[in-house]
Amino acid sequence: MQTNLINQTSFQEQIFNQINLPKQNFASKKFEDCQFIDCNFAQAEFKKCEFLNCKFKDCDLSLIKIIDTRFKDVEFCNCKLSGVDFTRVLMTKLFPLQIKFYECLLNYTNFSGLNLEKIVINNCVVIESDFGESSLISADCKGSDFAKTRFLHTDLRKADFRGAKNYSIDFKNNRIEKAKFSMPEVMDLLQFLEIEIEDY
Repeated sequence: MQTNLINQTSFQEQIFNQINLPKQNFASKKFEDCQFIDCNFAQAEFKKCEFLNCKFKDCDLSLIKIIDTRFKDVEFCNCKLSGVDFTRVLMTKLFPLQIKFYECLLNYTNFSGLNLEKIVINNCVVIESDFGESSLISADCKGSDFAKTRFLHTDLRKADFRGAKNYSIDFKNNRIEKAKFSMPEVMDLLQFLEIEIEDY
């Protein structure tokens, strides 16, 4: 299976289990309705590839390079994706970036300037990442840790941050109309008002 992954260019409805190909270069490959389970692709490069309706579970994708690669209806569960620059993905109005993250490690990732409408980032660790100038309209960010993550001129309208923590969102420089937050974390938004709050 590992040799096939290197030599073939098109895959459909295949399950890749415990593939170990760190730093491998993948070019012009298409994966449709495939599953990747407990695979190691750390520091691999995916150039001009397509992932359509695929699922990654318990995979290490740290520091992967994704160049002109398309993701549609792709789900990551309990995966490591630290240090990934998503700004080089292939996306258009017809082919937006459609991904879901559940319980993933997304530290130091770059999502700046991207249309991430309705993205799912559930119960993830997203430390020191960048969502500047991006659109997270109706995003599902419940339960995630956004410590030191950058939100600047980010559209967060109708985004759901209930149960999320450590976010620093200046509502003067971001759009948060109809976004959902929960106590007590929502009180952190008041730090940008330059007011004093006394306990009773």
